[in-house]
Order: sequence, then C-alpha cells, then structure tokens
Amino acid sequence: MHMEAANSQLLQMAGSNDGLRLEFSAAEMLSDALIREELARILRSPIFSLSTRMRRFLRFVVETTLEGRADCLKEYVIGTEVYDRKPPYEPSQDSIVRTEARRLRGKLKEYYESEGKTNPVFIGLRAGSYVPVFAHSGSANVHRPQGDRGREYGAPELSEVLIAVIPFEDVSGDALAKDCARAISDSIALQLMTIERCRVIDAESACHFASAPHERNRVHAVHGFHLVLQGTVARNDKCLRVTSRLADPDGFQLWSLQLDLEAERTHLFGLIDQIASAITRRMRVQDFASRGLTSEERTSSNYINSAILATENLMNQDSPVDCRSIQTRFEAVLRYAPNEARAHCGVADCLVERALSGISDSWETVSQAKCAVHRALELDSHQSSAHACLGLVLALENDFAGAQRSLEHSCMLGPGDAGHRQFALLLTALGRFEEARHHLEKAQVMDPFSSKQKIARSRILYFSRGFEELVQEHECLPIYGWRPAESRCFAAFAYLELRQFEEARQLAHCIRRDVRANPQLMAATAEVFARCGECETAIEIAEHFKLFSIDSPISGLRQALLALALGDEKGAIGALIASYEKREAEVLWVRVDPRFDLVRNTPCVHSLDAWNHIRGAKLANYESQPLFPRFSCLDRFSNEPRVA
Repeated sequence: MHMEAANSQLLQMAGSNDGLRLEFSAAEMLSDALIREELARILRSPIFSLSTRMRRFLRFVVETTLEGRADCLKEYVIGTEVYDRKPPYEPSQDSIVRTEARRLRGKLKEYYESEGKTNPVFIGLRAGSYVPVFAHSGSANVHRPQGDRGREYGAPELSEVLIAVIPFEDVSGDALAKDCARAISDSIALQLMTIERCRVIDAESACHFASAPHERNRVHAVHGFHLVLQGTVARNDKCLRVTSRLADPDGFQLWSLQLDLEAERTHLFGLIDQIASAITRRMRVQDFASRGLTSEERTSSNYINSAILATENLMNQDSPVDCRSIQTRFEAVLRYAPNEARAHCGVADCLVERALSGISDSWETVSQAKCAVHRALELDSHQSSAHACLGLVLALENDFAGAQRSLEHSCMLGPGDAGHRQFALLLTALGRFEEARHHLEKAQVMDPFSSKQKIARSRILYFSRGFEELVQEHECLPIYGWRPAESRCFAAFAYLELRQFEEARQLAHCIRRDVRANPQLMAATAEVFARCGECETAIEIAEHFKLFSIDSPISGLRQALLALALGDEKGAIGALIASYEKREAEVLWVRVDPRFDLVRNTPCVHSLDAWNHIRGAKLANYESQPLFPRFSCLDRFSNEPRVA
C-alpha cells in the first residue's frame, strides 16, 4: 500500500523520493518461519535468481538478524563474510558493501512493486543501515530483530546528514596553498561520502552558498542541508596551517580545528588525504543525525555535539593536556545531557589517560574509568571508541584476553584510530611488536596529527627498541605538527640508549622549560638529567616536587625509574614492589620498558610479573598498611628522613 505521510509507521525504501512505502498495522509479531519463507520467495524470484552475491548478501543479513546478532551487521563484517575481502581490508577505501547495499535496496523495491506486491510478508533494508526490517504487508508494526538494541520500533530512523563542503580558501596568496586548499576540500568530500547517513551537497551549490550568504535561506530550502564545512589554508615557506570550521545553516559555529604541519614543497600533496582524514574523523558528522527531532530539539542536540567535539579536541592538542580539567568539561555536558554516551566515554578516556600519566592513585582511577565506559556502552553498544577504551581498561586490570576481544570488536565496528592505537599499545605490552606496528600504522594513516597518536607512536618505538627510528623522527621536520612533551621524553630516553648524552640533556632542558608545573613530566626530565650525570639537577627537581616523599604526586613505578637513574637499585626495587602491590596502571609496561633492563633479571623483579597474575584479595587491605621504600640516593644530599 502506498502512503504519503512519512511518519513513524512508515518505512521508506532507499533509492528515490517517491520510493515504495508500506503501512504496518496490527501489533502481531512475525515468526522466524514466516520470515524465512518470504526470504525463500525473494531468492527464487527472477529479479534475484541470477545475482549470486546479491542473494548471498540478503540471506546473510536476514539470517544474522534472526540469530539475534543484528549488532554484528557492520560494513567490515559484510565485506569479509559476503564479499570475501581479506585483511588489510579498509571499508573507507573499498566501497563494495555500500554500493551493493544500494543495489539491494533497489532490487527489493523493484520486487515489491512487481511480483512481491501481494506477498503476506515484507522484508526491507533501511537507508543507512544493514539491519533488515520485517512486517506483515497489512500490519502496523515492524518486527523487532533481536540484538537491535536501544531503538523503539515504530520510532523514526536516524535521518541522513546533509553537509555542504565549501571549497577551502587560500589566505596567503600562495599558488601552492591554493592548490592544496582545493585538493583538501575535494578529499574531504570524497571521504564524507563513505560515511553512513552522510550526503554531500555538490560543489557548485556549496560555492554559491559561500559567495552569496544573503541567499542562504533559498539554498537551504532547495537542498535542506544541516551542516556547512569551510576552511582556510595558509602557507609560509615550509609551514602549512589548515583551519576548518563546521557550522549550522544559521551560521552558529559547531566545531573548529587547526592543523599545523611542516613539510618540503614536494611532500605537501602526499599529506592531503591524511589532512582530510583527520578533519573528517574528528568532526564526526554522523553524530549530527537525528531521530525526527523538532527544530528546537535539533538546535539543542547540535549544542551538545558542539560541546563534546570541542572537549575532544582538547584531548588531542600538542601542549601538555590537563586531563582533570577536560574530564570536568565532559561532566558538565553530562549534567545537561546525562544519557550522552560520548560524554561518558570522554570521562573514561580522561581517567585512563590520567592513570597512565604516572599519578599516584591510578588503581582507583582505572576503576572509575571502568564504570564510566560501561555506562557509555549501555547507552550505545555500537560506539567503537568506547570498546577501545574498555579494552585498555581491561589490560590495565590484567585481563589481556578480555582486552583483546574488546579491541578486536572496536576495530570491527568501523575504521577508527582509537581502536587500532589502543590495540597497538596492548600488543606492545605483551611483547608482540610486529603486530603492534601493524595496528600503529593503521592509526597513523587515519589521524597522524593527534597528540595521542604521537605519544603512542613514541612509546611503542621506544619499548620495541626502535631507538634510531625514534631519534630520526624527532630530528626530522615536525610534519604532523609540534610534538607533545610526552613524545619528546621518549625521544630523550632513546638518545640515552644510543649514548648521545648531550642531545638527551638539551632535550630535557627544553621539556623542563615547557612543563614546569607537571610533576610527572618533571620526574621524567629528572631521570634524563640523572642518567646524563647531572644528579644534582635531578635531586633538585625531586626535592622541589617531593617526588620521593610518602605523599609523592607520582607513581611508585616512576619513583623506581628515577631511583634507578640515580643509582639506587635497592630503593628502586622497593618502589617497584610497592607499585605492583598497589596495582598501579603503569606496571603494564614493566616487562618491555628498556629502563628496567638493569634489574629485570634480579630474583625479586623476575618474580613480580608472575605474582602480578595471581594478585587479588590478599591485597585488599593494602591501603591501611602502605609500604614505603627507603631511597638511599637522597642521603648524600640531605640528612632529612625520607622513611615513613
């Protein structure tokens, strides 16, 4: 039956504005047997009989849904199961599934307008989804597939997001910058077209919008776009600055991003796709899709998305990140929108970053992160970044098998740099360096400008003994922007391993100047100074920040590293034992960190890793009877007692 009103009781087939619409009446549920009978009728029809892959596609999505695994129907899964794509398969670069899904919707439309017109059961495939829907031809409700959680049937589907990409503008009067600006715009448009529920308005209309803002309402009425992306490119010698801005049709700015990079003229065009990928992934236009929101509700939703995007951007800045203040901003969003899954995930990410930054109470922080990420997944089980965060949390709890499952699921849900980056970190901690590099490079292609990626890359290169490669990257032009202090610390440690002490010392002085108020990073610089022979400078830093005191702001593991650098092996082992007993997050790295090579094979340290796997209830009362090691390295500089 054809219906004109597009409301919650209608399913519009993809393909055209006058597509087939069926009315779903009566609240009876369809049995699996009836659905399979209808599937068999479709597959026997002349429309489908000659298309083996199309039949395989439809059978796979229907059977998977009936088995209660609708959550698994993602582009990557269909590509591997139906179209036999093999790793390294990247859905963002291979559009076979999206193309075939459009063809399948068209075939189903053709079938139900012809020989399937009087069939008792209807099988459809929504635009922007690979989960099929089922209905009696004369019934009112869609059959609810098991596993398709968090969605009330009869409620509107997520709408498409229409975005106008206005060609970026060169503001420096440079011919190369002008070419780069146009190439970046085109690459962004192409990448946006690979995102589900995202449609891009043609460049001609977008240009008209940019050149005649006073005609905004007319252009908006014709195209109905929801978002406008525009930006600028400026070049000065080897430096390129790309600024992008996302706004709604009324001009309210929702998001902005500035990328600074340095590269030789001949290398600039090779970076175009990476610049476009970073911009596309970070603005997350798919999150601006709505379920039948009013204009006021859409505006409110845009404000929330804008606040989350701005806070996520702070996590990726190259200056030292204050995760506590960023966490506070996510919590402010949750006070306004308590069921916003991305904000809960943002809180969890901040807590994990803090736990791995060397703070003293990391175990409690990991527990809080676990609660936050579980809440995020309750609200949105398809959020790949939340699964990636959960994977790292489980790794910090020593559940490596669970961590691997979560990270594999994150990578399966969609191409995201977080999943591959966290997976690379897990594999590094397990000593599986080649596999780690594979996932690290995938994340690098997606967003090499992220500070998280830069820090993870430096950490992995150092722990896998890639000292020369790490030093070479540090000495090259900062192609992907300024390097964070944490990344430069690992470069300084690599210089030490290569016995280039002067370079390490100079780098430590630069880091010290940039991060004077951060005790965790200052502890790292003190370690470099000590290993370069400047023990007085190291002790001065330790004294100023109370790094060896009972209320030290740094973890026991970082105390152990600094004590080792100062030649206090006994104090270092005591601090390391305390770190394991307190279940500090950073013990994850002990088995691969080159700085522990000096004591790794001592009987005490050798047994710690095995003990770490069986620790548990016997440590529950640890906090009431804390162990505090004596650091003899300080005795030669001060007579003040350092023992609790």
